[in-house]
Amino acid sequence: MILELLFGAEIRKALVAAAEAGHPPVAAVSRELVERIGAEKASLTNVKQFIGLCIRAVLEEEGFAVEGAGVRLSHDPVFKTGSVYRRQDPQGSANASDLLLRFLESLNDEEAAVALSYLSRRSKT
Repeated sequence: MILELLFGAEIRKALVAAAEAGHPPVAAVSRELVERIGAEKASLTNVKQFIGLCIRAVLEEEGFAVEGAGVRLSHDPVFKTGSVYRRQDPQGSANASDLLLRFLESLNDEEAAVALSYLSRRSKT
């Protein structure tokens, strides 16, 4: 049910429009998700993670890449934060900083804290 919704043409257009406007696309689908599966199920952590992965897959197919994560959302019935996307370079060229950012965005909170601690110690020496 969630896959059908997120990979549908109408929602795909809403996700792309949100990404192009610089807004977290999760906000474009949260109310529809609540209507379809209910607020309780939509708010489960694993469901939200799955929704985020699906949205990322849709937007990558449309030529977008994650630009930033953890953007706070206000008045959203499901999500407190979301990622923002940008159109990828048409040639698909990735530079080292893009790769580093993608790596950092993949870290969970504990891993990010360890990395931050390491970099902080490293910069002091």
